[in-house]
Amino acid sequence: MGLKAVVCFQARTGSSRFPGKILKRIGDKSVLEYIVHRLSYCKEIDDIVFTTSTAESDRALVEIAKGLGIKYHTGPEEDILTRLIGAGHEANADAVVRVLGDCPFVDPKLVDKAVALYRKMHNETDMVNNFYPPTFPDGLDIDVTSIKAMEKLDSMLPEGDFYRAWWLSYMFEHPTDFKVHCFKHPKHLAHIRLTMDHPDDLALICEIHKRFSDAGKDMFYLDDIMELLERDPALCDINRHHIDTNVVDGVRSAAYHSLKPKKTK
Repeated sequence: MGLKAVVCFQARTGSSRFPGKILKRIGDKSVLEYIVHRLSYCKEIDDIVFTTSTAESDRALVEIAKGLGIKYHTGPEEDILTRLIGAGHEANADAVVRVLGDCPFVDPKLVDKAVALYRKMHNETDMVNNFYPPTFPDGLDIDVTSIKAMEKLDSMLPEGDFYRAWWLSYMFEHPTDFKVHCFKHPKHLAHIRLTMDHPDDLALICEIHKRFSDAGKDMFYLDDIMELLERDPALCDINRHHIDTNVVDGVRSAAYHSLKPKKTK
């Protein structure tokens, strides 16, 4: 039997910029349901576990997951590393495929490519990703990490440490401890914003969904979206003012760079 790769789809209702975004609607589905629907087209994953926090406000998300018939796991709200390791253990996963609740256009083909590449390279790398450094659109990020590497990191980071929420960045910043492989898009598309941190982001996502839905397409992929944006580039104006251009040391995240503790001499 090959390595078991399990999607750990993480989301919660708390968000300072866009509260409750995971419950917003895209067409006739909540964002949570929409992402699960898109993940159902993946061919390389072995299971899906929805992971959220133990906060009272996130109980509604657990009920939706139950209704969809998918596994779920709850854990500490701020300690994402602990939450994902717990979800991976419950699913007996060898590797965790991380999918974020603010990425409604998660691409099954990219997920499959990442998982297949990880299975091929698992003796050489701890993680496969497509965003360090970023070349794919913001919102199409995918990473596959071995449970063993996550457990190693768990033993290295004390409780309450900043990096327990930004654990991938720790791996990127410590190449002597963790081996990371990034696959890139042939074109540089990092300036395209398809993530969902603001109402304007959702407006663009809903408009793209509507264009494909009106054309009778239940499923569409990154290439389809890029063709649409090339035909109608004005669509990108909807959320252009939110584009995150703050890429430092290969990491695209203004939030991360603003929150990261400053090194002391």
